[in-house]
Amino acid sequence: MISFDQDYISITITDAILKMAHVRGSGTTFKLMNVFKKEIKELPEEEWPKIIRAALETFNVRKAKAIC
Repeated sequence: MISFDQDYISITITDAILKMAHVRGSGTTFKLMNVFKKEIKELPEEEWPKIIRAALETFNVRKAKAIC
């Protein structure tokens, strides 16, 4: 269940692109706080976690729920 007083992170990985978004609920609305997009087609899968961690650090979120 989505709550209006919570941070959410969405991560989508396709064959070629990594997309991430940080959304924050406040009051009765949601606000898009951060987005990240990177082409990963040529990168080895072992590098993906490092890229995701680095992006999450730039989002500056301590506690967030994952959404699909």
